[in-house]
Amino acid sequence: GASIGPFDKEPEFELQMMRHFADIDLIVVREPVSLDYLNGFGIKDNVCLVPDPAFALEPQPCTLSDDIERILTDQCIGINLSPLLARFATNGSLENWAGLAVKIIRRLLAEIKMPILLIPHATFDKLLPQMDDEHFMRGVYGALTESEKKQVSILPRGLTSQNLNWIIGRTSLFVGARTHATIAALSS
Repeated sequence: GASIGPFDKEPEFELQMMRHFADIDLIVVREPVSLDYLNGFGIKDNVCLVPDPAFALEPQPCTLSDDIERILTDQCIGINLSPLLARFATNGSLENWAGLAVKIIRRLLAEIKMPILLIPHATFDKLLPQMDDEHFMRGVYGALTESEKKQVSILPRGLTSQNLNWIIGRTSLFVGARTHATIAALSS
C-alpha cells in the first residue's frame, strides 16, 4: 500500500531497485503513477493497484482534554501542518515556513472566526525531529499571542491513526499537509 519512485535522479540505483522489484512476489501500490512507473520497466505481473488502506481505517474515539473537546463540540477548523512543506512554501527554510504558518493561522482566525485545532499526523521526535509535525506545530503555536492561543489548541502526541481519523472527522473544515490526514478527512 505504498508509492514507489521515481528513482530516475540516480539511474544506477533505479536499475538496482527495478531488478529487486522484479524478484518480489507481490507489490501493492496505492496510485496509478507508481503502477505506470513499474510497468514502464516491464514489472507488471507482480504488481497490483489497490486503494490506500487508510480509506478503510475505522475511527476510534479517545479521551481528550476538556479544552480540545470544547473546540471539537463547536464548529472548528482542523489543520495539519508539516515541516515538509518548507520545501515548497519557503524554498526549504523551516524558519520562514513557521513564520508563514503563523500568518496563515492568524488570517484564518480573523476571516473565518472559528477555533482552530492543530492536528499533528506524523511524529518522529526521536528519529527525525525535523520531520515531526507536532514539534513544528508546537513552535508555530508558541509564536501566537495569548489571545490567539485562546482560540487555538494542539492535539497531544501519542494518539493512534484511528483516534486521529475520529478527531479529524469531527472538525467542520480540515486543511491538511500529510496524505493520511487528508485521507482521514475525505473518508469521514
